[in-house]
Amino acid sequence: MVDSWFSEAEEGPRMETHPPITTEELRLRLREVHHRPEEHRIVGPVDALAVDAARRELGVEGGGGVDTDILFWAIGEPAVPYVTKCGGRACLPLSADWPRNRDGAATFLGQLSFRDSRDLVPDLPGEVLAVFQWESDTLTSWDEDLYHCVWADGDTAVAKEAPPDMQPFPFAMQPYYAGARWRYKDMRMGEFPDVPRDVVILEAAKIGGLPGVPVAEGVFLGQLIWLRPSFNVPWPLVNRRDPIAITRERSRAAMMEARRVAEQFRGGLPAGTLGFFWDGNRVRLRFFDT
Repeated sequence: MVDSWFSEAEEGPRMETHPPITTEELRLRLREVHHRPEEHRIVGPVDALAVDAARRELGVEGGGGVDTDILFWAIGEPAVPYVTKCGGRACLPLSADWPRNRDGAATFLGQLSFRDSRDLVPDLPGEVLAVFQWESDTLTSWDEDLYHCVWADGDTAVAKEAPPDMQPFPFAMQPYYAGARWRYKDMRMGEFPDVPRDVVILEAAKIGGLPGVPVAEGVFLGQLIWLRPSFNVPWPLVNRRDPIAITRERSRAAMMEARRVAEQFRGGLPAGTLGFFWDGNRVRLRFFDT
């Protein structure tokens, strides 16, 4: 079932690029949900609730954190080109061609939109940063030269279809876009050394905050991640109320079947986390295999 977290009455005054969801809303809307995942990777509202509950249980509190906009994902293509997304059409300047080199068209990985999060990042050359990957037999995901970035301003950019010769990633099965944002805090590991890292520094697609990747030179702008929504729980995505797969059996076979169904909803990066840093002149990228 495809639904929306926001009611029609809310959509008018809340029509931002990534409409905000508050912690109070999460706790109220999902008060009957009990979700204790094996790892805390935030894709949808139900995952954020689990992280918030884990922090309260483990005492991860205090004023020393760093503000971040955690992005909640929706499946499909967005109505406008200038949102954060993975896969699908790329937000590019009207006059720009799709990036390509002698090996062909670059593969579109995704894009970060800073339109709603300007207070979390420095002045930048544009509002939307699209990132592409070159076809290469010699470069790996850890090599910065594998990637190519293009800046665009949302109001003058368009969503461009990938050319026929673009090589899609076999793992990026679904296009996703960020349908909402959750202003929260990344905390510092030194203050909570005995708490799991993914509860302290949030493992999520985000703008601002603290990086979940090795630090590059410059200011951390945000990161994209591979997406595997939770199953067996409501609100795995911000536009899906119903669980992706339901099993009440705890047998290995039943759980494997539920995971098989959930795997069809996998998207985002092929694997790992891609971090973006601004050194004052250009974007620096760091990949981390998670």
